[in-house]
Amino acid sequence: MLKYLYIENIAVIESAKIYFDAGFSVLTGETGSGKSIVIDSIMTILGERTGKELIRSGENHASVSAEFCDISSDVSEFLIENGYDVTENSLVISRTLNTDGKNTVRVNDRPSTVGFLKQIASKLINIHGQHSNQLLLNKENHRNLLDEYINDNSEFDNYSLAFADFTRIRKQLNATYTDQEEKLRTVDLLKYQIQEIEAAAIKVGETEKLRERLNVLKNAEKTAKNLNTVCMLLKGGDESNGVSNALQDAEKILSKTLTPKSEEFLSQAANIKEAAAFLCEQIENEAEALNFSDGEFTSCEERLSLLKEITAKYGGSEQSALDFLNQAKLKLLNIVNNDEQREKLEKEMDIAQDKLIKAGERLTAIRTKHAIALSKQIENELLQLDFSNAKFVVNIEKGRYTREGCDEIEFLISANAGEEPKPLIKVASGGELSRIMLALRTVLTPKTDAHTLIFDEIDSGISGIAANKVANKLKSISAHYQVICVTHLAQIAAKGDNHLVVSKDVKDGKTYTTVEKVLGESRIKEIARIISGEHFSESVYNSAKEMLGE
Repeated sequence: MLKYLYIENIAVIESAKIYFDAGFSVLTGETGSGKSIVIDSIMTILGERTGKELIRSGENHASVSAEFCDISSDVSEFLIENGYDVTENSLVISRTLNTDGKNTVRVNDRPSTVGFLKQIASKLINIHGQHSNQLLLNKENHRNLLDEYINDNSEFDNYSLAFADFTRIRKQLNATYTDQEEKLRTVDLLKYQIQEIEAAAIKVGETEKLRERLNVLKNAEKTAKNLNTVCMLLKGGDESNGVSNALQDAEKILSKTLTPKSEEFLSQAANIKEAAAFLCEQIENEAEALNFSDGEFTSCEERLSLLKEITAKYGGSEQSALDFLNQAKLKLLNIVNNDEQREKLEKEMDIAQDKLIKAGERLTAIRTKHAIALSKQIENELLQLDFSNAKFVVNIEKGRYTREGCDEIEFLISANAGEEPKPLIKVASGGELSRIMLALRTVLTPKTDAHTLIFDEIDSGISGIAANKVANKLKSISAHYQVICVTHLAQIAAKGDNHLVVSKDVKDGKTYTTVEKVLGESRIKEIARIISGEHFSESVYNSAKEMLGE
């Protein structure tokens, strides 16, 4: 349970240390005195999101600390599992807020995080505020409340897995569907592109070789003429003896000339004659190779034109065209395989859908079973809260399949005898909502781990007999849980085992809020103030005294 709460520089509270006891504690005070700040402070140490605007004006930081004693074994185990020491079954949480937006959190004197506070919050305190009543006005919350009552995740987990599997397969299946006409157009285009590139029989480097060959062919005639002229100069002809004949004549003359080097000159002349003959032979072969047909030239030009056209369409080069061909084949294969994959997924979809339907039916069955039990328990609780003829129904109808199931769940109520139950969100008044929510919280509390329950102005919209009934209900709950209630009703305040009064004062232009425990005469006067205001009569004082059993 919550043992104490220390508040420093939170809004109008400069400093306050509040001790709480077991049983039923009430907080009272005039409107605007700061009761909500106490609740905000508790929510702060439970990890609720807050900002620097909560820091008292003129200060650069604020802090809240709380000690919980007699914590449950579940809380102790949770703390130990997360590396926190636990001594004497106590838990101390502190949180400091700074104007620079930074937060400091400590759990049992060890650094921690706001995220961890959120994890442990539900195991410590259950807060029911004015806004909680509004939850009942949203039909979506009715399902959550029923599931909280069931407190068994097994069937819901099975359904969640089935829904996730169904959703995954449906997404994959939808991805395989394309417009049939668009698909046919894509297939035709891919086939045409593949056929066109394959027909071209492209080879990397062929374009460059063709260009070189055409360049040779274009200059072949002139080249052949020049080569033939060189051969004529070497071999000689009708008009010229040529180099070879001249060398032959030179050999004859040298053979008849006797000098010390005649033999050497003769050998050299023979070598030159042989080299000239060899050179002439090579030139004649080259000239002969230059002979080509007109068809070869045309063929080269046509081939080069085709390659230029294909590469221009498919990337600009032979390699890019071949890469495009491979990609086109892969795309076509994927489309063909897509049909097979779709057929496979359609079969998987049927199986997943069948599993989802069955899981949904099981979830609906367990919800229906517990809806009947919850309805009866709520009716019993409402009977104790001045709903003498109330009929409460948890209505379940078939809905579409979502992450939460396939059930449309709505609370129906009839507050008067002879009337058929109607949607709670349409017929319940503010005071009725408060009592219905209290009834729900009474039934649901044993399903939670929290041992401390906080009710922030649960008395909204009620008075008279209903107020007495609510007070008695809160008192009865406090026999099993620590109950802290912020109230404006004397009937509720008078039932408290412990009474804390929140008051404010202005000093030197600043507002200060204090929280004090009241006993005896002070408490009688506070109850009287609640009944009729600051200036109360003797009869009101006596009424307050009577309410307290003084």
